[in-house]
Amino acid sequence: MAIGTRGSDEAVATDLTRVYRALGRHSDADRVMAKVAERAADLGIDGRKRTARMLVSAGQLTRAIEVLLPIGDGQDPE
Repeated sequence: MAIGTRGSDEAVATDLTRVYRALGRHSDADRVMAKVAERAADLGIDGRKRTARMLVSAGQLTRAIEVLLPIGDGQDPE
């Protein structure tokens, strides 16, 4: 699955995650969120923030923290 930097890609990932969860396919939903989190570093500060919000809405709080931590502690000054 390719998730790019556009907001529509994030919306598709969110929708796909919701559908997977509704079907009881939690491991597939987690896989989608993991891919989104992996790509966050390439999205800049705004992309990281959007990604973190998406992860929070999907209940992926630990991943959201991991996405935000580099910009919160100054590692990613961009």
